[in-house]
Amino acid sequence: MVLGADVTHPGFGEDVGKPSVAAVVASTNETYTEYVAEVRAQHKKVQESTSLKKKSKTQEIITDLGDMVLDLLEKFYTVNNKALPTLIIFYRDGVSEGQYKEVMKMEVEAIREACFEAYADKPIPPITYIIVGKRHHIRLFATNPADQAGRAKNVPTGTIADVKITHFSEFDYYLCSHGGIQGTSHPAHYDVLHDDSTLTSDQIQLFSFYLIFLYARCNRIVGIPTPVYCKISFNSTIEMPYPRFSTQDRG
Repeated sequence: MVLGADVTHPGFGEDVGKPSVAAVVASTNETYTEYVAEVRAQHKKVQESTSLKKKSKTQEIITDLGDMVLDLLEKFYTVNNKALPTLIIFYRDGVSEGQYKEVMKMEVEAIREACFEAYADKPIPPITYIIVGKRHHIRLFATNPADQAGRAKNVPTGTIADVKITHFSEFDYYLCSHGGIQGTSHPAHYDVLHDDSTLTSDQIQLFSFYLIFLYARCNRIVGIPTPVYCKISFNSTIEMPYPRFSTQDRG
């Protein structure tokens, strides 16, 4: 089962009391083209201040993630004739680098607790936790003219950089999955912060690339995996008790 998650916060100048919205989607079929979703309102943390007023801070950690994942597992169980997933790959969006470790630790624990409850006395599946980001200044260039693609002469679609410009000890990589129409292509940064599975680095990178092709709302290759885009469709409302959709449907 593949999941995509994000928290959307109120924009600058909006109502101070307006909550953030956390959305998580999960695949329900073998081809990763059908998804179910869970959406929750998430209120800000109130912090004490030296002034007479209290300050509020947006909460990036998904506080109800355990309940949301448990509900998604139940929906997966219903759709797949009482079968549960044998592997969970979790794509997380919208996390700043300074919060990587804190968010990962809390959310992986929440996913595990949901699995323990759903699987009862059965072994829980391996969990792979990946943060996807595009807020960086890395750009990739093809030095060999024969490798340059398109009029903009960008790197070819599917180019991966996982050495030299990546972290010296952690598993991260840059994937330029889409073809640049104009200007320089902007690769997505994938940081695999937790991995219980037996998947190799090449398998994780290739699987992330394959998920790019499943976003049916766009007839071109997109820049990040489909589950990360799918959650965008749901984080604008919280009044959806059992949303389900297919990436095969356009519009």
